[in-house]
Parts: sequence; structure tokens; C-alpha cells
Amino acid sequence: MGGVKTLLILGIVLLICKDLIAGWKSRRRCNNWNWNAWSACSAPCGNAGTQTRTASGCGAPGPQTQPCNRFCHNGGTLLTASCSCPKGFAGTCCEMEVGE
Repeated sequence: MGGVKTLLILGIVLLICKDLIAGWKSRRRCNNWNWNAWSACSAPCGNAGTQTRTASGCGAPGPQTQPCNRFCHNGGTLLTASCSCPKGFAGTCCEMEVGE
């Protein structure tokens, strides 16, 4: 009777190990993911605008960021999230012409 119990326990252990190994292999091969769309830019102009995208699905990498809207109109100078406008221009991005 002891031999039957031993075989039964050994069989259960083997089944559990088989499932664990199959799960590990599945996670190791998991690379079924897609990038989501880029977010809106965090600033309308200046030197600090960024946008982010994330990936979803199995094995997805971490988020990516990229610079965006790194400009000023009409010869403005980049500041953190806006522009310093030359004489005759105004607005966050120096987009408006103003009378002198």
C-alpha cells in the first residue's frame, strides 16, 4: 500500500511541476503587445513639451516619451513651457502680432 501512495504523490508532484514549467515557458515567450496612440503634447510651445505612449498586451514594455512642440513663432525664444516674444509679438507662443 505504501508503494501506491508514493506513486500517487509522485504523480501529483509531476503534474504540478509540468503546469509550473508550462506557465513559465508561456510567460517567457510572451511578446504579443501593441503601442497605443501618443498623448497630447503637455505644452503648446516652449522647451518642455512631451508626449507619452504606452503599450498594452502580454509582455508590453514600459512607456515611451518624446519631445513635442519645441518651437516659438516669430523669432521667440524658448522658455520652459512658453516663449519670450520679440518686440511686436505676444501670446504664449508669440503667435499674435501687436501694435507698437
